[in-house]
Amino acid sequence: MRKGVTSTGFEYEYDEERLDDMRFVDALAVVVDDEASDFEKVFGASRLITMLLGPDMKRALYEHIGSTHGGRVPAAELEAALEEIMTGSGKDAEKNS
Repeated sequence: MRKGVTSTGFEYEYDEERLDDMRFVDALAVVVDDEASDFEKVFGASRLITMLLGPDMKRALYEHIGSTHGGRVPAAELEAALEEIMTGSGKDAEKNS
Protein backbone atom coordinates (compact mmCIF):
# COMPACT_ATOMS: atom_id res chain seq x y z
CA MET A 1 0.00 0.00 0.00
CA ARG A 2 1.11 3.51 -0.71
CA LYS A 3 -0.17 6.33 1.44
CA GLY A 4 0.52 10.01 1.36
CA VAL A 5 -0.72 13.55 1.47
CA THR A 6 -0.54 15.84 -1.54
CA SER A 7 0.92 19.32 -1.23
CA THR A 8 -2.67 20.64 -1.08
CA GLY A 9 -3.52 18.37 1.86
CA PHE A 10 -5.41 15.50 0.17
CA GLU A 11 -4.80 12.21 1.97
CA TYR A 12 -4.64 9.20 -0.34
CA GLU A 13 -3.99 5.49 -0.20
CA TYR A 14 -3.79 2.93 -2.98
CA ASP A 15 -2.57 -0.58 -3.66
CA GLU A 16 0.48 -0.42 -5.92
CA GLU A 17 -0.66 -3.57 -7.71
CA ARG A 18 -3.22 -1.38 -9.47
CA LEU A 19 -0.33 0.08 -11.45
CA ASP A 20 0.41 -3.37 -12.92
CA ASP A 21 -2.57 -3.38 -15.28
CA MET A 22 -2.23 -2.76 -18.99
CA ARG A 23 -5.55 -0.86 -19.01
CA PHE A 24 -3.93 1.56 -16.56
CA VAL A 25 -0.84 1.80 -18.77
CA ASP A 26 -3.01 2.39 -21.86
CA ALA A 27 -4.88 5.23 -20.13
CA LEU A 28 -1.60 6.72 -18.89
CA ALA A 29 -0.20 6.60 -22.42
CA VAL A 30 -3.07 8.78 -23.62
CA VAL A 31 -2.54 11.31 -20.83
CA VAL A 32 1.13 11.79 -21.70
CA ASP A 33 0.69 11.62 -25.50
CA ASP A 34 1.50 15.01 -27.02
CA GLU A 35 -0.72 14.19 -30.01
CA ALA A 36 -3.81 13.33 -27.93
CA SER A 37 -6.58 15.90 -27.81
CA ASP A 38 -7.33 17.79 -24.61
CA PHE A 39 -10.56 15.79 -24.29
CA GLU A 40 -8.69 12.48 -24.57
CA LYS A 41 -6.17 13.61 -21.95
CA VAL A 42 -8.84 14.73 -19.48
CA PHE A 43 -10.86 11.55 -20.00
CA GLY A 44 -7.69 9.48 -19.56
CA ALA A 45 -6.81 11.30 -16.33
CA SER A 46 -10.30 10.66 -14.99
CA ARG A 47 -10.00 6.95 -15.79
CA LEU A 48 -6.56 6.80 -14.15
CA ILE A 49 -7.86 8.35 -10.94
CA THR A 50 -10.72 5.85 -10.80
CA MET A 51 -8.43 2.89 -11.50
CA LEU A 52 -5.83 4.04 -8.98
CA LEU A 53 -7.91 5.35 -6.08
CA GLY A 54 -11.34 3.80 -6.63
CA PRO A 55 -14.63 5.69 -7.00
CA ASP A 56 -15.01 6.79 -3.36
CA MET A 57 -11.54 8.31 -3.06
CA LYS A 58 -11.92 9.84 -6.53
CA ARG A 59 -15.08 11.61 -5.32
CA ALA A 60 -13.18 12.79 -2.24
CA LEU A 61 -10.36 14.13 -4.44
CA TYR A 62 -12.87 16.00 -6.62
CA GLU A 63 -14.47 17.50 -3.50
CA HIS A 64 -11.03 18.44 -2.17
CA ILE A 65 -10.04 20.20 -5.40
CA GLY A 66 -13.49 21.73 -5.85
CA SER A 67 -13.42 23.23 -2.35
CA THR A 68 -10.81 25.75 -3.49
CA HIS A 69 -12.29 26.41 -6.94
CA GLY A 70 -15.92 27.24 -6.21
CA GLY A 71 -17.03 23.65 -6.72
CA ARG A 72 -15.27 23.22 -10.07
CA VAL A 73 -12.55 20.62 -10.60
CA PRO A 74 -10.15 22.16 -13.14
CA ALA A 75 -8.49 19.56 -15.35
CA ALA A 76 -5.03 21.01 -14.70
CA GLU A 77 -5.53 20.68 -10.92
CA LEU A 78 -6.67 17.07 -11.30
CA GLU A 79 -3.68 16.22 -13.50
CA ALA A 80 -1.30 17.85 -11.01
CA ALA A 81 -2.83 15.86 -8.14
CA LEU A 82 -2.61 12.65 -10.17
CA GLU A 83 1.06 13.27 -10.90
CA GLU A 84 1.77 13.97 -7.23
CA ILE A 85 -0.05 10.85 -6.13
CA MET A 86 1.67 8.60 -8.68
CA THR A 87 5.15 9.95 -7.98
CA GLY A 88 4.66 10.23 -4.24
CA SER A 89 6.04 13.75 -4.37
CA GLY A 90 3.54 15.15 -1.87
CA LYS A 91 4.32 15.64 1.77
CA ASP A 92 4.36 12.58 4.04
CA ALA A 93 4.31 10.06 1.20
CA GLU A 94 5.15 6.60 2.41
CA LYS A 95 5.07 3.03 1.26
CA ASN A 96 3.50 0.46 3.55
CA SER A 97 3.94 -3.16 2.59
